[in-house]
Amino acid sequence: MGNDFAEDRTLYAEYRREVEEGPLSSALRSAVLVFFVIQTVFIATDWLLFPESFLRFLPVRLGLNAIFGIIYFGTSRSHPLPSTYATCFSGGAMLLVVTHGSGGGASGYYVGLVVLFAAIGTLVPVTGRQVSMVIAGLYAG
Repeated sequence: MGNDFAEDRTLYAEYRREVEEGPLSSALRSAVLVFFVIQTVFIATDWLLFPESFLRFLPVRLGLNAIFGIIYFGTSRSHPLPSTYATCFSGGAMLLVVTHGSGGGASGYYVGLVVLFAAIGTLVPVTGRQVSMVIAGLYAG
């Protein structure tokens, strides 16, 4: 029985290695593109709904787009797992900034955090442990 557990762990490690060397890169590129489009559209939302915060939010959103560009064109193929962490962490950090700047937990942007945390595992083949590390890092920061 103990041997079955060791075999299961080995099979799982092989599976994760195959995912991280194969489909993770293309899934990450798709996720970055989706996140880029959605968060760019929200620049107009910032301008319409939070004009007093627009000039604080804009550099954060444009900075995130720059990070997404680096990841999409530069690192997603060569370093897909660290790029996945960087995408999730930077996107989450942006959402924390706009959520805080627009009313905190009462803000409509708070839902964006929840959607991000739910979408990570849907758009990109990451483990629960990997997602938890990103979330913990965001809340610790």
